[in-house]
Amino acid sequence: MNLAHEKIIKLLLESNGPTTSRNLSQMIGISARSVKTHISQINEEAGATVINSGNQGYMINRNIAQSLLKKNETDIPQNFDERRNYIIREFLLKHISSLEIEELCNKICVSEATLRADIARMNRLYEGYKICFRFRKDDLLIEGPERSLRKMYSLNLLDNVESSYFDYDLLENEFPDFDIHYIVRVVRKTFQKHNYFINEFALFNLTLHIAVIIDRLKKKNYVQPLEDVKMTEEEKELICEICEQLEEEYNVVFTRGEQTEIYILFKSNANPPTTDEYEKLRELVGNEISDDALSLIEDIRNRYYVDLSNPTFTVPFALHLKNLIFRAKNGSSIYNPMSASIIQSQPIVFDIALFVAMKLMEEYDIEINEGEICFLALHIGGEIERQKHTSQRIKTVLLCPTYMDLSSQLYNKLLLLYSNEINIVSVVQQPSEIGSMSYDLLISTLRTESGKAVSVVISPFLSQNDKTNISDAIETARNRITAGMLKKHFDDCFEEELFFYKPSQVKSRDKAIRMLAENLMRIGYVRDNFYDNVMKREKAAATVFGYVAVPHSVEMDALKTSVSVLIDPSGIGWGEKTVNVVLMMSIQAHDHAEFTQLYEALIAVFSNEEYIHMICNCRTFKEYKSTLLSLID
Repeated sequence: MNLAHEKIIKLLLESNGPTTSRNLSQMIGISARSVKTHISQINEEAGATVINSGNQGYMINRNIAQSLLKKNETDIPQNFDERRNYIIREFLLKHISSLEIEELCNKICVSEATLRADIARMNRLYEGYKICFRFRKDDLLIEGPERSLRKMYSLNLLDNVESSYFDYDLLENEFPDFDIHYIVRVVRKTFQKHNYFINEFALFNLTLHIAVIIDRLKKKNYVQPLEDVKMTEEEKELICEICEQLEEEYNVVFTRGEQTEIYILFKSNANPPTTDEYEKLRELVGNEISDDALSLIEDIRNRYYVDLSNPTFTVPFALHLKNLIFRAKNGSSIYNPMSASIIQSQPIVFDIALFVAMKLMEEYDIEINEGEICFLALHIGGEIERQKHTSQRIKTVLLCPTYMDLSSQLYNKLLLLYSNEINIVSVVQQPSEIGSMSYDLLISTLRTESGKAVSVVISPFLSQNDKTNISDAIETARNRITAGMLKKHFDDCFEEELFFYKPSQVKSRDKAIRMLAENLMRIGYVRDNFYDNVMKREKAAATVFGYVAVPHSVEMDALKTSVSVLIDPSGIGWGEKTVNVVLMMSIQAHDHAEFTQLYEALIAVFSNEEYIHMICNCRTFKEYKSTLLSLID
């Protein structure tokens, strides 16, 4: 939003009736035609009708306009990384390929010379993605393959989503009349008692909603129970236990409507993701809201390049939409204590939520206030944060018939045991349901083919022997993933200019690190302080693993991710040890998520003495590449 947009919105908000383009042009000092252009841009950038045009002039949607202004009130970026994120967000949120230079400089409060210096650094930073920022007359342009642009936008979004959503102390401050941590303990213990797994994101979401429900009950606000919601006896027992403990502690009464609300939250946060999840979704929320939820998720993917199509998000999201629409149609809303925190710290996530809200307002002819928009942001940001935390876990499919609710029981047992290692993306009943699913590990109670993925057959009751076999399968799957990752990124990380065989006069740790660091600085892959940062890390704790050393900087601030290779069969003194291979890693900030996998993959290969002997025979980069790739096949 530029200054002209902001002035038009503020003037229309101050007006008590329709305002003509002529009046707006006189108040702002621009032509009537420019006013019309700016209003068209405001509506286009918002993705909805913020300003309506009528016979008597322009009218503004106050809820949307106020949210847009609040979203625009962001702090001025203070350093290169903040300016880089701001520029990328401008391209991302406005869906444009050029920015006006003078206007951009005014927004981030820097000179054009500083902007040009920043762009030069950004071009080095994103060179590996084949993305280029360039100046053309009065504009800054972004160019690159669509796939690379989408990856950059997605990484920028993930990097800027923080764990500020899961702030129990903030909830304590907002609900001072009752103990939030007591709710957490009740939910956690009751879930454990009934052998249900709940992750930290689902736990916070459930706690927040229960706190809102209790607050509403204390003010004598109730909800009507949804029809056709059936619970199993075990589920009913769990919900009743939670409600009874909360009733006693907070002196409230959970009606059937409130119990149903908590049950729906429980089902959406603790139920295994199955292939028929969308059919269940239609049963819970109806075809119209189900279709709208899926359509919004697709719109978010196309507009913001983030995939929220996982059933673990889709089901609670759609249920939330149903309740939100019901409240809006009845002129009620719920208080959101996280609003200020979300708007200030998560502008992109709030923008996505605002986009969803505007679509819903147009579709259902309702008004959605800021607090409700921030509840949407809570769902969206929570899913993005969950994806960040599960990206390093092994993508797993569970194959188990649903007889006597076995699949649900086994799903929860597995997550209680292995939630830090596996991410169960789907639960299927028949081998035919697996189809073209993407996964790395198949845990099955039936003997079946798993394609290239690792598979393990277990009993439905998870014996001690099953647990041992699962642990072995997880280790095998992890080794395959790291080897595959090394193979996939070999050409991105290794290159001939970074390969050295038995260089003269390099027989000590310090000389080896200095030679490799100076070479990286000469090429332009690292900054001037790279050598000092590597030595700082090395002196804190040596990076020697057998006959290989893997020195790297304490900061992930390289201009390009790379691995320099130094081979010396006669050995290099490394403190009290001797190494034959040195792998110096320089890591770019955007590749930090892959750093651990790359690091583990290299250690796995180079910790094998037989492999080290074979690699020490490689005198050229071509020989090194051929040997290393053959070892990880």
